[in-house]
Amino acid sequence: MQDERKPDPGIYQATDGEHYRPHVPAAKNIAEFSLKAVVTGIVLGIVFGMANAYLGLAAGVTVSASIPVAVMSVGVFSAMHKFGLSKRATVLESNLSQTVGSAGESLAAGVIFTMPALFIWGHNPDAATIFVFAALGGILGVLCMIPLRRFLVKEEHGKLPYPEGTACAEVIVGSDSGGVKAARVFIGLGIGALYTFLMSIVGLWKEKVAVTVGALKNSKLAIGLNPAYLGVGFILGKRVAAMMVAGSLLAALVFFPLITEYVDAKFDATGSSTTEKASLVRSHLKHIGVGAVAFAGIITLLRTLPTIVSTIRITAGRALAGRRGGEAFERTDRDIKPVFLVAGILVIAVLIAIVPVIEVKIIGALFIIVVAFVFVAVSARICGIVGSSSNPVSGMTIATLIAATVLVTALGATGTEAKIAAISIGAVVCMALAVAGDTSQDLKTGFLVGATPWKQQVGEVIGVLSSAALIGVTLLILHNTYQIGSDTIPAPQAHAMTAIIDGIVNQDLPWMFLIIGAALAAIFEILGMHSLPLAVGLYIPLGTTAPIFAGGLLRHFVDRKLAKNGISGNKEGGILFGSGMIGGEGLIMVAAALAISLLMGPSGGGLKLLPNFVGGLGEFLGWTGAVDILSLLPFGLLCWLLYRACDIKKR
Repeated sequence: MQDERKPDPGIYQATDGEHYRPHVPAAKNIAEFSLKAVVTGIVLGIVFGMANAYLGLAAGVTVSASIPVAVMSVGVFSAMHKFGLSKRATVLESNLSQTVGSAGESLAAGVIFTMPALFIWGHNPDAATIFVFAALGGILGVLCMIPLRRFLVKEEHGKLPYPEGTACAEVIVGSDSGGVKAARVFIGLGIGALYTFLMSIVGLWKEKVAVTVGALKNSKLAIGLNPAYLGVGFILGKRVAAMMVAGSLLAALVFFPLITEYVDAKFDATGSSTTEKASLVRSHLKHIGVGAVAFAGIITLLRTLPTIVSTIRITAGRALAGRRGGEAFERTDRDIKPVFLVAGILVIAVLIAIVPVIEVKIIGALFIIVVAFVFVAVSARICGIVGSSSNPVSGMTIATLIAATVLVTALGATGTEAKIAAISIGAVVCMALAVAGDTSQDLKTGFLVGATPWKQQVGEVIGVLSSAALIGVTLLILHNTYQIGSDTIPAPQAHAMTAIIDGIVNQDLPWMFLIIGAALAAIFEILGMHSLPLAVGLYIPLGTTAPIFAGGLLRHFVDRKLAKNGISGNKEGGILFGSGMIGGEGLIMVAAALAISLLMGPSGGGLKLLPNFVGGLGEFLGWTGAVDILSLLPFGLLCWLLYRACDIKKR
């Protein structure tokens, strides 16, 4: 009998997908699509979806929560069985719960990259409008991924590692340790929530520590003290975190003082106010970042062109060849039937064309379907190589927005009408890409453990719909309390999108600053560095990327420790703890926003229970700098706890 606690060794090998032995054989039928699996997945998807929505609005980045969702699913089922609330969950029930949950959290990334643009323009959508966008885009991503499954997931087994999908399979199969692993996530969740509550809601210490660089005009070095950013950095690792903080340092120490001098010299004679000049400096700096991101996104797209062509060509060939002769598929190889797949895509195309809130008409709907399918193939392939967290969704979305804006203006749309049509196209495509990347990982997990693909695909749709139902409410709560575009939730990705669309529609793109940004990205590429993380860092504040870099450095330190002889540990514990911290901060900020909205109405900036505590402490100590040092102590404790979660010790 196959070992119930270890995946087949072929999980990592370039075994022909036709001969790989899944953990649960195709001939074996056990519980899979159960009520407890679906409900648990929905709850976890909503929890991490809210957290990812806040993280994306605050930091401009999101991370995949597939592994924490898998761990927590196993942990919840273990607890339910221990207390006699249900039978022991099967491997396939745990897998389905993870599938539903991860679909919900991945949708949040697509939503927060694009929909906040409408708030920035003052065209505030309601929750129902956001639901329509999210549901149609998310389901389109699932449907477009289905015909790619056999080729990318099965036939390319061993060639495309699908890191998150493989890790989730290990967690689910090795479920005997799920309780311990789940505890790491729950502890991280609790500590992240408590830390954020004391810092951001009570106001016991500063949220950001900054020092002015005297020799550089108006320049500051800053570090945010957020647990979520620290967790993100640990998950991303040193390389990506270093590139992001390098971009922010370029912006803060090079471009900000240079642009300040430029604006002062240009506008002093006109008597412009300090506020007007500061706004102009920020605008020029943002356009440098936008130029870098746009170029980096296009370069990323061009780099994947061979992948696009080969994936579509091979997949189309497989589809045309088919399996003739009426041969039946095994349980582990049955997708949603083609008739339902085609009907679903047609229904989505029609709804996109006729639903009033999307306003793109039939040409826009056809454009969305074609672009979504092409980019879904790219997204699924890239996720198979580097994982969902490194999926360049923003780059592909920017390319889509540029083409969409040119299309709608060529068709005669102008002004606000053109902007809304362009962001509508980009939003649906972006959500499809985010969900498709996650779906590919989930289907890989299912392939490894022996799940039924069509049941997983139905689970993905359920996860999308349940998350879509609440993601709009989450955005409205956050906007009503903190204001999208404020320092608390600046929505940097959406700001980049609006800058591109505004410039094309108004025909007033600030080409000098855009070209400077593009030239920077080109130089990074020439030097052999991927320019997208650097470009993102150019328009994300240093206060955000610095704690991400701190997390990346801590991960590097852990990796070096583990590489030394005589040292044992497990960085996976830190990744799970860090994921919990991300969820804890996001949930407490959403919960606080909800409480403030219900009790006080829209406040436009949040609320601290002790608003004068930090200032009063500085006066009491007689040295304001002491408050900065004291504020760094809790953050240092957080770093130590994250390190301890890795169980580093000498053998």
